Amino acid sequence: MGPEHPKVSFTGVKETMLATLYARAVQSAAPDPVLADPWAVEAVAALDYDFRRLGMRGSAPVSVATRAKTFDRLTLEMLTREPGASVLHLGCGLDSRAFRIGVPPDGAWYDVDYPDVVDLRRRLFDVPEGDYHLVGSSLADPSWPAEVPQDRPVAVVAEGVLPYLDEREVVALLRAIVGRFPSGETVFDALNRQARRLAPLHRTLRATGAVLRWAIEDPRELTVAVPGLVFTGALPMADPDDLARLPWPYRVLGRLPAVQRMARVLCYRFPAVRRSDGG
Repeated sequence: MGPEHPKVSFTGVKETMLATLYARAVQSAAPDPVLADPWAVEAVAALDYDFRRLGMRGSAPVSVATRAKTFDRLTLEMLTREPGASVLHLGCGLDSRAFRIGVPPDGAWYDVDYPDVVDLRRRLFDVPEGDYHLVGSSLADPSWPAEVPQDRPVAVVAEGVLPYLDEREVVALLRAIVGRFPSGETVFDALNRQARRLAPLHRTLRATGAVLRWAIEDPRELTVAVPGLVFTGALPMADPDDLARLPWPYRVLGRLPAVQRMARVLCYRFPAVRRSDGG
């Protein structure tokens, strides 16, 4: 990381990545952190930005860190099942997941986000070892998957991203991925409609002006909208051991099925498609 201190002027959805960055940095500096993220600590120190305005206080940093740890674990599990996969890290923001996990030795890693976010990443982070790439594009642009070779299966990770798209954009994104690559798995977090209605009360969303647009009640709805996609399960946002780090009201609420359904990690796979021409 260089000595410069870039001034940040992001707003809306792009600004929310600064909230999660700051949360991971705060948690990483705690005496017994849920998630060790020294890259986040360095990035926060390097940026010219008032992080206090984002409302990341109280239990919020722990909640963000537990979600990030869950996605790290799920990414590693996907790579264990398919070690030669290309990781597609969608809406990567300023997340150091490629450093925390490491680029798979027999695979590749693609961090995807808006061009100006990718530019800031280049100024803040060194290039991870291995077959690593940055793709500057909106996820709503259906052409970006063409930048990724289609000769490998993919492990697609989208943390805190898809709820900011609308339903049409989510479906188009998943169709583009399923239609291009031979096989793969994907994990992403999703809200139900009740959670989306309550979202404007969230301090960070109020501070940034970001709006959550997509919600889903039944995860199997996507398997109808995206041919080839197979639903494999829904998981809570936090591992039970990490949930225990939160204050007791959150621990109690976090175990209620109705609360768990408000925000879940959805898991899907898409198998290789047998072509009729035998190719």
